[in-house]
Amino acid sequence: MAVLSDSDRRNLEKNPNVLKVTGFNIAYTPTFKIKAVQQLSQGMSYQQIFAEAGIDLSLFGREYARKCLERWKKVVSTSGESGLKKERRGAKATGRPKGQKFKSLEEENAYLRAEVDFLKKLRALEAKLAKKKSSR
Repeated sequence: MAVLSDSDRRNLEKNPNVLKVTGFNIAYTPTFKIKAVQQLSQGMSYQQIFAEAGIDLSLFGREYARKCLERWKKVVSTSGESGLKKERRGAKATGRPKGQKFKSLEEENAYLRAEVDFLKKLRALEAKLAKKKSSR
């Protein structure tokens, strides 16, 4: 999806089927999603569903409506209609990885020495490359 202009964003925010609009994302209401999936199963086209909801598809890519509805249909088939009502983003996130655990201080010391050696070599390579570029 392309970046939306401020006026396009404001127009979309006025639509009762739209929950939230950012520069890159549009969140639709769960009610609209459920209704759209039902209309799709009744034979309405992707474009018809969005047009009837008052959403201008010319703002988006050609496949936007199809991709949204296919994604929502998949959620309904796996989680039911309630799957469209709850926020799923980040649900499976495990967070940041925890710090490295070592069995002994010697092991940690060896790891840190290896890391310092690696960084020294990396800096030397960067300096060599910078020197090579400057001599051209």
